[in-house]
Amino acid sequence: MTCTAAEPLVTGTAIFFPCTTSTNTAVIYQINTSDGSLYGGTGHPLTIETSTALGGISTEDLTQLYVGTGTGRTYRINLTGGNLP
Repeated sequence: MTCTAAEPLVTGTAIFFPCTTSTNTAVIYQINTSDGSLYGGTGHPLTIETSTALGGISTEDLTQLYVGTGTGRTYRINLTGGNLP
Protein backbone atom coordinates (compact mmCIF):
# COMPACT_ATOMS: atom_id res chain seq x y z
CA MET A 1 0.00 0.00 0.00
CA THR A 2 1.27 3.46 -0.85
CA CYS A 3 1.27 6.04 1.92
CA THR A 4 1.74 9.81 1.81
CA ALA A 5 3.14 10.65 5.22
CA ALA A 6 2.68 13.64 7.47
CA GLU A 7 4.96 14.62 10.36
CA PRO A 8 5.20 11.68 12.81
CA LEU A 9 5.18 11.92 16.60
CA VAL A 10 8.07 10.10 18.27
CA THR A 11 7.82 9.10 21.93
CA GLY A 12 10.02 6.91 24.11
CA THR A 13 8.06 3.79 23.22
CA ALA A 14 6.25 4.47 19.95
CA ILE A 15 6.19 6.34 16.68
CA PHE A 16 2.73 7.54 15.68
CA PHE A 17 2.84 7.76 11.90
CA PRO A 18 -0.01 9.59 10.13
CA CYS A 19 -0.50 8.88 6.46
CA THR A 20 -2.97 9.07 3.62
CA THR A 21 -3.27 5.79 1.76
CA SER A 22 -3.51 5.23 -1.98
CA THR A 23 -7.28 4.84 -1.47
CA ASN A 24 -7.35 8.36 0.06
CA THR A 25 -8.04 7.16 3.60
CA ALA A 26 -6.41 9.01 6.52
CA VAL A 27 -4.90 6.56 9.02
CA ILE A 28 -2.43 6.49 11.91
CA TYR A 29 0.04 3.66 12.42
CA GLN A 30 1.68 3.02 15.78
CA ILE A 31 5.16 1.55 15.48
CA ASN A 32 6.91 0.04 18.51
CA THR A 33 10.34 1.68 18.88
CA SER A 34 11.95 -1.37 20.51
CA ASP A 35 11.33 -3.85 17.68
CA GLY A 36 9.67 -1.97 14.79
CA SER A 37 6.44 -3.94 15.00
CA LEU A 38 3.03 -2.41 14.38
CA TYR A 39 0.86 -2.05 17.46
CA GLY A 40 -2.24 -4.21 17.55
CA GLY A 41 -2.82 -7.89 17.02
CA THR A 42 -3.67 -7.38 13.34
CA GLY A 43 -1.20 -4.59 12.66
CA HIS A 44 -3.96 -2.48 11.11
CA PRO A 45 -3.81 1.30 11.47
CA LEU A 46 -6.46 3.47 13.14
CA THR A 47 -8.70 4.98 10.44
CA ILE A 48 -9.45 8.67 11.05
CA GLU A 49 -11.36 9.86 7.99
CA THR A 50 -11.78 9.09 4.30
CA SER A 51 -11.21 11.41 1.35
CA THR A 52 -8.78 13.70 3.15
CA ALA A 53 -5.14 14.06 4.16
CA LEU A 54 -3.77 14.18 7.70
CA GLY A 55 -1.48 16.80 9.18
CA GLY A 56 1.09 16.23 11.88
CA ILE A 57 0.27 14.70 15.25
CA SER A 58 0.76 16.36 18.62
CA THR A 59 0.20 15.49 22.27
CA GLU A 60 0.38 17.22 25.63
CA ASP A 61 0.79 14.29 27.99
CA LEU A 62 0.64 11.05 25.96
CA THR A 63 -2.92 10.32 27.11
CA GLN A 64 -4.36 11.61 23.85
CA LEU A 65 -3.22 12.58 20.36
CA TYR A 66 -4.38 15.55 18.31
CA VAL A 67 -4.36 15.47 14.52
CA GLY A 68 -5.75 17.85 11.93
CA THR A 69 -7.16 16.94 8.52
CA GLY A 70 -7.33 18.54 5.12
CA THR A 71 -11.06 19.10 5.65
CA GLY A 72 -10.35 21.45 8.57
CA ARG A 73 -11.32 19.03 11.33
CA THR A 74 -9.17 18.32 14.37
CA TYR A 75 -9.45 14.95 16.08
CA ARG A 76 -8.59 14.02 19.65
CA ILE A 77 -7.75 10.33 20.00
CA ASN A 78 -7.74 8.98 23.54
CA LEU A 79 -4.87 6.57 24.13
CA THR A 80 -5.11 3.53 26.38
CA GLY A 81 -1.86 2.91 28.21
CA GLY A 82 -0.06 4.97 25.57
CA ASN A 83 -1.54 2.94 22.72
CA LEU A 84 -4.05 3.63 19.97
CA PRO A 85 -7.56 2.31 20.56
